[in-house]
Amino acid sequence: MNSAEILVHKFLGYPFWSQLLLTLGSLVALIAIWTACGPSTQHAPEPPSFPPLKALSTADRQFPQQEKSVDAVAFDLSGRWMATAGNYHWQGNYNWQVLIWDFQTGELVRRLAFQRKPITSVVFSRDRRILATASKNGEVALWDATTGAHIRSLRHKDAVRSVAFSPDGRALASASADRSVKLWDIEMGRELRTLQGHSDVVNAVAFSPDSRILATASSDKTVRLWNPETGELIRTLAGHKAPVVALGFRPDGKVLASGSGAGYKLWDVRTGAEILAQSRRVAVTAVAFRPDGQILAIAHSGDENAWNVDFLDLDEGRTVQSFAAHWIGASAIAWVPDGSWLVSVGRDGGIRCWH
Repeated sequence: MNSAEILVHKFLGYPFWSQLLLTLGSLVALIAIWTACGPSTQHAPEPPSFPPLKALSTADRQFPQQEKSVDAVAFDLSGRWMATAGNYHWQGNYNWQVLIWDFQTGELVRRLAFQRKPITSVVFSRDRRILATASKNGEVALWDATTGAHIRSLRHKDAVRSVAFSPDGRALASASADRSVKLWDIEMGRELRTLQGHSDVVNAVAFSPDSRILATASSDKTVRLWNPETGELIRTLAGHKAPVVALGFRPDGKVLASGSGAGYKLWDVRTGAEILAQSRRVAVTAVAFRPDGQILAIAHSGDENAWNVDFLDLDEGRTVQSFAAHWIGASAIAWVPDGSWLVSVGRDGGIRCWH
């Protein structure tokens, strides 16, 4: 990233809109001067095609700059509603909450899920009626996504790390530090079955687009593929050198991405063969395929000087863009369902929107 790009990033990475508008003319002139007179950029990285065009504040106007971290993000199928989970200040105290935003306007719509332990995962049901949250208190909570009313709670024996709805709407999967994965009947709130086999904490779950395969990722450094209807283990994917914490199916269901503390891998779902492996200096925290399946976004932890959101072009098999999206690393990422935006959230309390 050259000096002009860094300057643009700093202006666009923070929501000081009034200052940005006042200095826009000078900024454009500065970029033009740098382009004409600056040093050669023949070795500089390609200009990103996903520049940060806007940043939503994680605080509403009543509580500016009070939040500590944002750890999860999800969209409903329409792309209008965005849910974020983080440690927010409310009525004199910090609590772990879920905020629901109107993504089109940036307006905070409602708050829910006040808890004293971190909320690790949020997800909307495909029909947009239910929002599920996972917490380190061992609870999976189901909420009415329209009213914010609490519907019911489902329990594990230890912290719940991840939740995922099946695309067919029939089940909810939850992954826990108790080394189990549970499948739940959403309407009745009853446990359908428990999947056991991982020898350590289960960190992530993901359904294939046709709902016929459930992938689970664990600190035992493996990924397992299950038949969610029968509970049968299909195969185990081994080869990671650190705990596996992130999963994502390509929209056609043929490729699975998994991220660990040492990098990420792509797998052929049908055969279990490893397609691609990339090592990373810092831990991968999330992976997400763009809805067209051509780009994989990878979020990872990092420091002030490290890239922490990468974009992998699957046709070329290489990283084509990288951004320092968050000062203290990216916690989670999510694509808007039409693929027009990627949102990243981080421990710096920021929500960054990439177009």
